[in-house]
Amino acid sequence: MVRMRHRIARLFAILALPAMAATTMGGCIKDDLEDCPPVIEEYMIVTAYDSGSGADITISQRVVDGSLFFFDGRNQVDTLMEYISVDKSALGKLKPIPLLQNGRVAPGDTVFISAWGNIEGNIHVIGTYDIGQYIADPFLNIMTDTVYTEYYQCPGEILFGMREIVFGEIQDRRYDRYEFSETGELRLVHEIPITQLNAMLSIQVEDLPEGFNADDYYFEVKKQNNGYNYEGAPLSGDTLREMRLSGVNQNGYFMTSDPYNFVPTIDSDGTIDDNSATVLHLFRSTNTRAEDIDLTGEVLKTTYGEGDYIGLYSGKTTNVRIRFPEDGPGTGEIQVDVQITPWGQVYQWETWNK
Repeated sequence: MVRMRHRIARLFAILALPAMAATTMGGCIKDDLEDCPPVIEEYMIVTAYDSGSGADITISQRVVDGSLFFFDGRNQVDTLMEYISVDKSALGKLKPIPLLQNGRVAPGDTVFISAWGNIEGNIHVIGTYDIGQYIADPFLNIMTDTVYTEYYQCPGEILFGMREIVFGEIQDRRYDRYEFSETGELRLVHEIPITQLNAMLSIQVEDLPEGFNADDYYFEVKKQNNGYNYEGAPLSGDTLREMRLSGVNQNGYFMTSDPYNFVPTIDSDGTIDDNSATVLHLFRSTNTRAEDIDLTGEVLKTTYGEGDYIGLYSGKTTNVRIRFPEDGPGTGEIQVDVQITPWGQVYQWETWNK
């Protein structure tokens, strides 16, 4: 769980959760809770934040559902104890914690909550949510494309967050805020923040024939990542998965009209290598798929950062520029440049207004 605890800490630092307001009731004050009445209830609240801006997007049209998986933190294997769904209307609102209601945990017990948004109908859920599954088990997988069946389908926007909760911990402040009921009982509130888990990819191609028809071209993306486990970590795979992306003619460039969502690159040791990198191709269509012409051969090498390969990073946008020679494809070496930007922000290359 070291990786997830790091993710939790990083998420809370990014979101900058509001500080708890001072509250006084009898002898019960914020800085000394020993005189507070007994805790009778603990609640959770699922809130969604944009990875790029940090803005609260809980009630936006972008977040349509929530799924919460409760894993037993009292042992070393972290097994699934319970699952609940949270519909759109319940996001951002206080919700009782079912494990406390049914007596499956007690004060002092630790639970890890794997929280997801927008997974229903998005990418394939592997199997069923069986009690006893491990937190590192495969959970989501990418699906076959419904139009181009020889390809796989890019996932849509997925949100994720991981939260460790220790129930009934007052003195150690293991909660986000507290409040009192109308009859004076103390309630503890745990926030479950979720934010974009996917990576985004935006591509711009320069120096195609003047006046080209965008329908005659398409991108092919090859990745080895096949989905996620319950911890939100990408799954490795034995074979490359190919995805087909369309583009538009914008200002004389062939571009993805909007960035595409992808499962991030597997990058456990901080580097991108040829086993985990993203491979790009640009094809010109002919009468059949077998006759389509690969204009790029293979785009892997880049001129940015610390590595030589294109990587996709959780909660960020990878912007790729492919530059053919001025005389067009097949007349010389191509140039590939990469810029990493916040989630959803497309990088404006310097030649945009040429």
